[in-house]
Amino acid sequence: MAYREIVIEASRSQKPDRAVALSSHTLDGDALSLIKHRHIAEALVRMPALWISRGNGQEHLTALRSPVLTGAGACGAFMMTEDAIPLRSTGFCNVNQLFEAHGEGAERIEVLAGPRSVLYGSNALHGVINIVSPSVDQENKSILSIEAGGDDYYRGSLLHKGSTTGIDKQPDQHWLVNVSGVGDGGFKNHSGFDQQKLKLRHGLSLDHGEGDLSITTTASFSNLNQETAGFITGHDAYRDESLKDENPKPEAYRDASSQRAHIRFQYRPDP
Repeated sequence: MAYREIVIEASRSQKPDRAVALSSHTLDGDALSLIKHRHIAEALVRMPALWISRGNGQEHLTALRSPVLTGAGACGAFMMTEDAIPLRSTGFCNVNQLFEAHGEGAERIEVLAGPRSVLYGSNALHGVINIVSPSVDQENKSILSIEAGGDDYYRGSLLHKGSTTGIDKQPDQHWLVNVSGVGDGGFKNHSGFDQQKLKLRHGLSLDHGEGDLSITTTASFSNLNQETAGFITGHDAYRDESLKDENPKPEAYRDASSQRAHIRFQYRPDP
């Protein structure tokens, strides 16, 4: 039997999407596998009501039912989450913070367009972008991907899922390793970047009293070392073919790293 798409809101109750008074959009795993985006903008440009302006390297600026906001104006305007947990606490932000989420290895990406502050906190002034990690389940598989391109571009990724079935009242265990790395020399002088991301997940499923208890532990790590290119200047500079590879500010750079971890407990009573 085929069902319509179900949208789960912060109330934790399930409703058909046609019965929910909000604008929600999803990029599923099949779409993301087809896109294989190098930059988060390549994926999110397909979402209604959302525009990601691509900057140099992994930088970006966001518009979600809003103007393209920059600098301090973008702080507290958008809620960026991974597995429904904010990448930044309320009152803190980084306009480029989506480069910390593991969007390249996501199971899906969800977008809620429009004000969501009541349910998601004050940062959701214009909407929510949620990166959903691959689930830990009983499926065992490994996927290795290697790419190469012009301007010294290289990218590799590995997704590995494993599981063991508990014996003699031992809990079922599931784990996931999702790692990716990219190196890009950049088409401009001194404008390359290197980025690495790692996602580790471990799940336990066990009988607990009159129900089932599942415990999922997730750890995420990211690192970015980027040489940032500046804009060329001068009258009709864009017409000069010789300037397209120039970087007027070779001293500019962006180094960023992040580490996050959380544990989720879920208890389901027996019928």
